[in-house]
Amino acid sequence: LKSVDAILARPGPAPIIILQADEGPWPEQYAGDEVMTVSRNVSKVDWTTLTPELLREKFSILNAIYAPQLPASDLTPDMTPVNTFRKVLRTYFNVPIEPLPDRHKIYVDDNHIYEFKDVTAQIRSR
Repeated sequence: LKSVDAILARPGPAPIIILQADEGPWPEQYAGDEVMTVSRNVSKVDWTTLTPELLREKFSILNAIYAPQLPASDLTPDMTPVNTFRKVLRTYFNVPIEPLPDRHKIYVDDNHIYEFKDVTAQIRSR
């Protein structure tokens, strides 16, 4: 917060500040020590079998955006991190870049980290 306050206190045009995590916390039963080695989780998790509640926990991230020119209507509860910089670049720098679909995907397992399964429906279910 001190860093953000210092940035905001500087003279000149209003800054753009983005504080964004890449993932949420590990579900408690899988947390372990969360150490990564060669792109593999030390704690094995079959993400394809987790409940919607546990998926929501893992996909809940910090995404704090201070961008005064960005319309509040562009910042929706379902917005995913893939669109944060797209919306800022479009609004502030007129970059002709469209938002991508706001989707949530998991990798299948540690042996297939580039094979993805869409879990958006599970995460958004209530």
